[in-house]
Amino acid sequence: MKFIKADNIKIIGFNDLWLRIIGIPLIGIIIPFLLIDSHQIDSILSYWVCIVISIGFTTFYWLLDRCIIIYIRKRFEHKDFKKRLIIQSIIIIVLTVTICILSNYLTSHVFSNFRYINIPLHRLIIVSLVISTLVVSIYETWYAFGIFKDSLIQNEALKKENSEAQLQTLKNQLKPHFLFNSLNTLASIIPENKEMAVKFVENLAKVYRYILQIKDKDLVTLEEELKCITAYEYLIKIRFGDNINFTKNNFIESNQNYVIPLSIQMLIENAIKHNIVSKSKPLLIELTVNQNSLSVKNNLQLKSSIEDSTKVGLNNINKRFELLTNQSIQIKTTKTEFEVIIPLLKIGTTL
Repeated sequence: MKFIKADNIKIIGFNDLWLRIIGIPLIGIIIPFLLIDSHQIDSILSYWVCIVISIGFTTFYWLLDRCIIIYIRKRFEHKDFKKRLIIQSIIIIVLTVTICILSNYLTSHVFSNFRYINIPLHRLIIVSLVISTLVVSIYETWYAFGIFKDSLIQNEALKKENSEAQLQTLKNQLKPHFLFNSLNTLASIIPENKEMAVKFVENLAKVYRYILQIKDKDLVTLEEELKCITAYEYLIKIRFGDNINFTKNNFIESNQNYVIPLSIQMLIENAIKHNIVSKSKPLLIELTVNQNSLSVKNNLQLKSSIEDSTKVGLNNINKRFELLTNQSIQIKTTKTEFEVIIPLLKIGTTL
């Protein structure tokens, strides 16, 4: 029976060369002490003959068991582990007992001058089965560990693929949503003020250019995000005028803090979507940078009814943070204020 070495290593689950080089002689030297009483060794020559014979039999058993393991594994899938192990064990036991009987008979005739031949057959069978059990246990334990390890790797890969797919879906939701709202605003101001419409388009282009630039990014620096927010605030002010006001606290330029792209913009849009924005009830949005977080707070004046949700607000932001950082956003609500706190991620703590 021919086995390709590389294929054998793959089937076994590890390179067992050093295990054989060390294990076979070690077991071969130990066996005579288990099988033979010390008073039976009547000369140094007989002792070394016992060692050589023992190493020879150990080598034979080890390689035979190894071949059986490889042969059986080639014909059974991982899911047939129990059936494979039963058949494998039966084959090894039958062959081991048969070989013990034959070897006991041969050594009794060929090496009749040595006490080694006086080993009881039942003791020879027991020790031989112990050797085979040890060999099979080593290979099967390592094999099971390899399957378990591969399973963990595959599960992690599937989780990662699933997370990336979810993340891409969430990111793709932002583009049409933002563009739809902006085009509605632009359509309303073109007939009234063409110059304002031009400036609006210029800032819209800045925001959308940013969206295109970060389409393949999972995280951006806070500085990059704030440049987009500046242009976005202009669009909002054109749309609502003095009915909405922004306040920024502790906004120091830094490339050390990272955020989810468009997360701040989505929080501002969420505040506008759910609250009344009017001359009598102006909406006040306060953005504050803290040591490890960024807060977006607004006065609470909920609309009695809002348009159908497109589900790209807080749920979108929270899912993206969870997928990328295993962190969640914090939401704080009082009778007068609504606040969302998002984590600021540091270099070395992201992804």
